[in-house]
Amino acid sequence: MNDDLLVKYLADEASEAEKSTVLQWISEHSDNERYFNHFRMIWEESETVALKGSADENAAWDRFRNKVILKQAPPARIRSLSYWVRIAAVLVLIATAGGIAVSVYLNSRIVRMVRLQSHDSTLSDTLPDGSVITLNRNSRLSYPSRFTGKTRNVSMEGEAFFKVAGDKSHPFIIKINDVTVTVVGTSFNIKSRHQKTEVIVESGIVRVFKNNDRVELKAGEKATTGKNGVLSKGINTSTLYHSYSNREFICHNTPLPELTAAVSDAYNVEIFIANKELEGSKISTTLNNKSLEDILTVLSVTFNAEVEREGRRITLK
Repeated sequence: MNDDLLVKYLADEASEAEKSTVLQWISEHSDNERYFNHFRMIWEESETVALKGSADENAAWDRFRNKVILKQAPPARIRSLSYWVRIAAVLVLIATAGGIAVSVYLNSRIVRMVRLQSHDSTLSDTLPDGSVITLNRNSRLSYPSRFTGKTRNVSMEGEAFFKVAGDKSHPFIIKINDVTVTVVGTSFNIKSRHQKTEVIVESGIVRVFKNNDRVELKAGEKATTGKNGVLSKGINTSTLYHSYSNREFICHNTPLPELTAAVSDAYNVEIFIANKELEGSKISTTLNNKSLEDILTVLSVTFNAEVEREGRRITLK
């Protein structure tokens, strides 16, 4: 939403169509409503300050005029008119500068909700605290334009890989569905699909909460919740869990279907294995940021397989 349009709305200068646009935007999400209410508060405070500043300026000028200009004084001490004009100009400049300072201060206090949404490709961003996030396709993240208070709170849907900037005095808290993840400084992956949430830790320590259950994870460990709602802890055996974020595929005797699933996810394609013998095959290799064509060539040569491609659909025979 354009802030200029909100200003027109609050100043009652918006057209009916513009008013409708603002009202529809407010009703779309609770974050929009919170931002509008905060913006309106700033608007009202700015108006109050401006009115008070104008009144104070007029009162000060009246006092100045009564006490100085209209007061009888010895001829030797009478100032020229230009002197008083300069004094008045200074008073106006001071009042104006005060108004600008107030406006800058109030604007600096606005905290906006930033919403990231990926569609057919991954999306990376750096948060206000320096943390880096990569959203997988069809995922969302909401976070404030600046973190305030004792915690750094964000919410998300879908899947994302986090590299959280260390700050022991301000824990980083992620809300996803009915699961809460708390960290200080670490890297990990969160995925929530089909009523199942999975957290896999790459480095550091992560605490996962669900209702009254809690688990603490270290590097190489994972937590999962299934349809039954039970929070469980286990060992992560996958080396491909966040290949979508860096297109690095590290395979150690990895089943071929696991690799093709990770490649499909990273390149937004669908790879099918039509050869039954290939389904039981395994591979040990490292494919680092290669093109999809290069990866398909490696698979074709390694398994002596034929590759057929039709749009996003790829078949290994």
